[in-house]
Amino acid sequence: MDVLVAKGAFLLLTIYALVFVLNILKDLVKKRFKAEKIETRKILMKERLSLRNQKGFTLIELTSVMIIMGVMSSVAIKKVDFITDTASSQALAISVKELNVRESMAWSNMKISNDGYTTDADVFAALDKDLGAKFKWNPGPTIDGGTLHCESESIVLNRIHSTTSAAGKWE
Repeated sequence: MDVLVAKGAFLLLTIYALVFVLNILKDLVKKRFKAEKIETRKILMKERLSLRNQKGFTLIELTSVMIIMGVMSSVAIKKVDFITDTASSQALAISVKELNVRESMAWSNMKISNDGYTTDADVFAALDKDLGAKFKWNPGPTIDGGTLHCESESIVLNRIHSTTSAAGKWE
């Protein structure tokens, strides 16, 4: 979503810049036609001198700044896309570690309880599989595993069943 916002902001900035440049061109063309209508050489000379003496930016300078800004923003958008994909991959890797810690905790709690270890299905039922709002299971987690999604990335996980001597593991 952040990438779309960045791309939209860049597009709006480009459109505003183009409108600005077009308005400058329109003003220059209007001045040119006004100068052609006036036939006296004296007035033309004064207008040329006033155009030369004006402080400001030329059209070439404005266009080159627009090109530089466009190149810089396109590089920035590519960098944001890469960072977003990398963050999703890292989040999935950390979530697998989190699932393994939760699995070990559920297994340990069951082992030290009064009833002791019963079955792998009981350990799986006691396991908290909700990893947060950005993570979704599809198909949902089963006792054998599932597919975990985080934004644009996903990972297929297999679950090794727990036994009386070891907790289950997500891979």
